[in-house]
Amino acid sequence: TGGIYLGGIFGAMNYNNLQQLGIGAVLTVAAGTNLTYPSHMDHLVIEADDTSGYELARYFEECYQFIEKNLKRTNILVHCYAGISRSASILTFEEGFA
Repeated sequence: TGGIYLGGIFGAMNYNNLQQLGIGAVLTVAAGTNLTYPSHMDHLVIEADDTSGYELARYFEECYQFIEKNLKRTNILVHCYAGISRSASILTFEEGFA
């Protein structure tokens, strides 16, 4: 427990893989995914558009709190659509200020 995984939408959609990795919390940093998980999984959705002008920084603290809370009990997947921009930005903030 206490691991952070970075991924894209296809990883977030693969519930069997999430179970195998022991992921009990998912942080979605993408608009319009409509993902749902069983009630035992903690899921935070940040409806972030993938545009250069989108103000993602306003969600850094909320995401940081979600990650810190869940790291104490489970592994976490942080994802956007491709797993290289919005979700990576969240983890850069987490790493820099934890």
